[in-house]
Amino acid sequence: MALTMGFRKALAGLFLVVCLAEADKQAELEPTDEEIMALFHPSIALAMGRLAAYSYCGNKLQPARVEHCPSCERAGFEVVKGSVEKLFVPFHDDPEANFFILAQFVRTDDDAKDVPSKGCFVVTRGSSNKANWVSNFQMGMVDPEWPHCPDCRLHKGYHGVYDRALPGIQKYLDAHGCGREDGDSVWITGHSLGGAVSSIMIAGLTDLGYNVALSYVLEPPMTGNEAYRQYFLNSVARNHQPVPVIRLTNGQDTAPSYPWNTKLAAYVPLPYEFFSDPVWGTHRICRNASTDCAAGVDHRQFWADKSLYTDHVILWYAPHHMMTAAWRVPQWCTVNPDPVWMYMEFSLVSLYVFVFEAGLWNAVIRSLLLFILGGILVAVCVRCSCRGHKCLGNHYKRIPEK
Repeated sequence: MALTMGFRKALAGLFLVVCLAEADKQAELEPTDEEIMALFHPSIALAMGRLAAYSYCGNKLQPARVEHCPSCERAGFEVVKGSVEKLFVPFHDDPEANFFILAQFVRTDDDAKDVPSKGCFVVTRGSSNKANWVSNFQMGMVDPEWPHCPDCRLHKGYHGVYDRALPGIQKYLDAHGCGREDGDSVWITGHSLGGAVSSIMIAGLTDLGYNVALSYVLEPPMTGNEAYRQYFLNSVARNHQPVPVIRLTNGQDTAPSYPWNTKLAAYVPLPYEFFSDPVWGTHRICRNASTDCAAGVDHRQFWADKSLYTDHVILWYAPHHMMTAAWRVPQWCTVNPDPVWMYMEFSLVSLYVFVFEAGLWNAVIRSLLLFILGGILVAVCVRCSCRGHKCLGNHYKRIPEK
């Protein structure tokens, strides 16, 4: 008996030593925050956000608007003229249920080393119609039948969007030099539902043999189980170690914590969350779900108190720079947007965010700021109404046309 007990203790000690050695090995392999952050580029995040914004235009989007992308140029690449295509995928009796922007790009700045020299990008639109919300609430898990990830299980609705769009996306990529194996790089991005579908697309195209570059997904809900997460770490990250995807989350946004886990659907967030503070534009990295990042959002707080919806559409991905990714501003869809709208948008959103999110809840200060805002709006309206008129006090006299 004593010999048996001694053997068990020795075996337990050996097992403990092996476990500690394996833990030390994993700790050595785990990248530092500095190594992870070195792969994140605010300029690229802003460019991806702007492309995601264009996707909300849908059928009203002019391809030339995508080709003229100042944020893309600042990030070190440009969209190839004549390469932009719009892809609609029907679902739930809606012929335009899901929308994708497909285009080619080339690097223009030799110093932008993390921008592929050339390739294609796919942008997925977020929730925009009833059919999209049907997809959002199909929360059961399905088997994607990926040969390299037999245990992967994915969100039924988001995988359905990807699966229906895949033939059209493959057709474009294969025809524009971004095919399997030796093809050019593929960038994938999207916001909200678009970010979730993009996450699945990153893994799916990787499994099919496409050269998927390090991509940015914006405010994506969770899309799969633990095996799916491990597939990102073990396979998707091979071409851009150590990070498989730049998963950006923001402030009090609850979308990254959706869908809620059940006994039949155990969702796990993708690794390496890049969390931004909505007011000060600072960043932190969370390797797993953490209350320091999106998992710490208080779901009992509602819009106007913590402005959850605002944090979903107003994205602070670059320090001290704002990017509105999901506002459906018609001016964005045209080739030459009215600069007045652009400045008004920036001013109004900035003021709103700092009043309702920076803690300026003193009634006097809030009332004063809103009064000033109202005065500015009245002044702008009066100024716009004076075009073609001569303003004389409270009266307007039409200037005769020459």
